[in-house]
Amino acid sequence: MDWVHRQWDHHGINQAPAGSSTLDILKRAASGERFRCVEYASVTRDVLIAFGHPARSVNILSADADYGGAGKGHMGTEVWSDHLDKWVFLDPQFNCYPMKDGIPLHFTELVEHYDHVQFHSPSEETLREYPSFVSDYFGYIRTNRKEHGHTIRMTLPLQGCEQQLAFEAMELDHASYTINKDDFYPALNHTMILIEYKEKKDLSKLIQDYNIQTEEEYEAFLPLLSAKPDYRLTFIHTAEAFSHYEVSIDGWR
Repeated sequence: MDWVHRQWDHHGINQAPAGSSTLDILKRAASGERFRCVEYASVTRDVLIAFGHPARSVNILSADADYGGAGKGHMGTEVWSDHLDKWVFLDPQFNCYPMKDGIPLHFTELVEHYDHVQFHSPSEETLREYPSFVSDYFGYIRTNRKEHGHTIRMTLPLQGCEQQLAFEAMELDHASYTINKDDFYPALNHTMILIEYKEKKDLSKLIQDYNIQTEEEYEAFLPLLSAKPDYRLTFIHTAEAFSHYEVSIDGWR
């Protein structure tokens, strides 16, 4: 975040050309061009992903972002921390991030615990001005998600209460709203291994075949019902966009 923050000075309107990659933006910045919060967020996201960290750009919005005028949205980055087992919010335009009790927060936690949040930045000016700045965007948080071949603007209302269909009076396509924080903040890198036995006993058929009538007879025939350790393993992972998985099993018998 600190590195991206230092690549250019903020410009509130200048937009990178459509289709620009992070490398394109960095090359233009090296020649003196300045960009918006959107580019700070997307470049930080891509740098984090390049280092192997799941990350995404997030759009934070005022409660009246639909028809309240200009300047009603801001962009930051959220990154998944395996160490903390949670999402963390970064604002690379301001080189700032929130914490509570020594733990970095995602944006929704920032809103929920605003009065007890400590902001971290190397800039004293940012530390003075950022809390007031960011509080203007406590209405909604939004991120793009791919589903069924479409880009969905997944939106979680915070202090806002409407399902808005416009942003700063302009069209807002593919907006999807959820009140479930777990939908917006899915746990990543959680795994589960399912065991499925290849050969399954048919209990009712065994009871009929051996004419088992009592619990005592049932217990006597338990060896016939014993499961054979012959099964397949199904590995389930909660991270998106993985083409395949590799599992290492050490010390199993």
